[in-house]
Order: sequence, then C-alpha cells, then structure tokens
Amino acid sequence: MNDDLKYAYHDGSSWQLESIDTMGVVGINTSLALDASDSAYISYYDATNENLKYACSDASTWRFESVDTAGYVGRYTSIALDASDNPHISYYDYTNDDLKYAWYNIPPAGFDLLSPGDGETVADAPTLDWEDAEDAQGVTYDLLYSEDTDFGLYEGITGLTDSNYTFGEGMLNDGETYYWKVRAWDGYEETWSGPDDYWSFTVDYELDIRVTSFSAVSAANGVEVTWECADETAGFNLYRSNGGGEGKAITSLDKINTELITGEFRYEYLDATVEEGTTYNYWVEAIDVGGSSETFGPVECTWNGALPTTYALYQSRPNPTTGTATIAFDLPEDAEVTLTVYDISGRKIMTLVDKKLTAGEHEAEVSRLAPGIYVYKLDAGDFSAVMRMVVIE
Repeated sequence: MNDDLKYAYHDGSSWQLESIDTMGVVGINTSLALDASDSAYISYYDATNENLKYACSDASTWRFESVDTAGYVGRYTSIALDASDNPHISYYDYTNDDLKYAWYNIPPAGFDLLSPGDGETVADAPTLDWEDAEDAQGVTYDLLYSEDTDFGLYEGITGLTDSNYTFGEGMLNDGETYYWKVRAWDGYEETWSGPDDYWSFTVDYELDIRVTSFSAVSAANGVEVTWECADETAGFNLYRSNGGGEGKAITSLDKINTELITGEFRYEYLDATVEEGTTYNYWVEAIDVGGSSETFGPVECTWNGALPTTYALYQSRPNPTTGTATIAFDLPEDAEVTLTVYDISGRKIMTLVDKKLTAGEHEAEVSRLAPGIYVYKLDAGDFSAVMRMVVIE
C-alpha cells in the first residue's frame, strides 16, 4: 500500500498504469474529467496536508496544483470542464462544514483599440470602437478618457457590454485633445487595451458628419461595402487593409477608390480586387463641404469567393443587445427581400430592408429599440424565416 494517486487508462489493447502523485497520503475522493483532446484532469484529496489538489496531463507530463489549503478541505470532490476546458471543482470544507467551489479563470483575451485612429480629429459626438475581448465568463468594458496622459483625473464609462461607445453631444470640449483606453473585466480579472497604453483624439465641433451604418459583406464578384450618412458631404474615400487593421492613421492604409465617392444618404462600393479566403478591414473617410474629414470603421469581411447555396437567416448579434444589433442573412440568388422587426405582440416596429438584393451574404443594422423581446422576419422569394432578439437596458 503506497497511499498514492494512480491513473489507469486502456489504450485499446491493454491497461496502462501511472503513479501520478506520491507525496504523502493522496488520491482519496478523486474525480476525473477529459478535455477535447482526451487529456485527463483529476481533483483529489491530500490527506497528509488536508488540502484539495488538482492534477492534469500536459503532453507527456503531469502538472500539480494545491487548489485550496485553507483548513481541512478537499473531501468528496467532483470535477467538470467548461466549453473552454477550464476545470470547475466542487468539494467539502470540513473545517467550516461548507460546500465549496473552485474554478480556473483565464483573464480576458488581449484586444486592441480600433477607431478613431490615434491622433485623429473627430466631431463632438464620436464613436470609440475597440476589439472584442474574448472570455469564457463574458466581459464588460470600462472606457477611461482624460485630458492628461497620466490619467490623474479622468472620466469613466463603466459596465459597457458592447465594444464601442458613442458620446452624447456636449460631453466633450471643443478643441480639446483626449486620451483614452479600455479595460475588459470578467468579474475576476482584467485586461487593458493595446497596442499602446492609450490613444488620443481631438474634438472639432465644425465636424458634424454622422455615418449611421457601415458594413462589408462577401458578394459574388467581391466585397460589397455599404454605408449611410445623414449629413451633407463633399464625398467619401474608402480605405482597406488586409487582416487586423495594421496602421493607426488613415494615411497608413490603402485607398481603393480612384475618384471621390458621391451620392445621397446610402452609398455602395464593390471592391473587386480581393482574394478568396482573405480577411479585409475597411474604413470610410467622410469629407465635409469645408474640406475637413472624419474617419469611420473598421468593418471586417472575409471574401469567400462563392455564393451561399441556401437561404438563411441568422441570430442577431450581439444577443441580448442594448438597442443596436446586426442581422445577417444569405441569398443563394437575386431576390426581392423584406426584413421586418416586430414586437412580441406582433406589432410592426420597422422595416430594415425592402428591395431587390443580389445573391450573397448580407447584413442589416437595427437600432433605437426599447428594452423588450422582438422578432424579425425575412421574406426573400419563396423563403421565409423568423428569429427572436432580446433588448436589455
């Protein structure tokens, strides 16, 4: 009798045995779970030290941790893995006669600021945008902005669930330069935005251009970029980068239009100089009648080089939302399309799309919805589908 923790598995022809932990009287009250790669995770009781311990197989070796050493703990363990293969353990605290729970938390993934680009001039009500910080627990964001680089005095917008924030008119001072950064928080650990410690923007009240929607979708002959603008402009320039939006200023990007893009309210541009399977980021530069400009974006699209084979309506994202969401749908052929939003009682709230669209992947943005439950319906040719979305405060 060795009082060891041992592990046995069958390799298809015979049983294989391993002594995992031999440090004292260990291995009582074990629980085992396997991850997607069939690596073993074991929680167990260390009777010598009266601790909860944990072992996991890492390639050809085992890692050990003492999870809880606060008193007489670790009896009657049970272990399970979440969708990210993080271990969760329930166990008995004999000292306090309590049920306890431990889990391994990974901080939110690193993320970068996106727009406005570092050092750009913006209107008095800009939208600040940053990448999503992925996390198994879900995250909220705290936006900090200050007139000083040391953030000795700063303002904060906390508890944001979307990775963007639009300032209200008058919240920022005309002519002032602001420095900003973002914290992602999962309730346990934090991650700060990159790639720099902070970015800056300068407010100019003379800029008053509102781009109310901006999207890029894979179409049959390239990437179809569309946007809407509620204000008078001299025109637009469209910029592109491959991959993750390298470069912080608009001048570091590739301009893809040769002439100024003009029109009224809704604008479309087909980027035909794309390669299959490549991901692109797009920015639109709006130039006002006085010659000043403001940049919006990026939006991302991967050109798949092929048309959808079936009609499809997808879940709005994000869901739940705080009032603004994107609805995506696929068309395998050109079709007359109607996309309509209803409240839960069936009353029509708004029509997002009512026109003929070409075959491909499409998106529509819905905004200004009050908290509640809504359904949205896609009618395209003979196809019809309904999905539900939730709006929270």
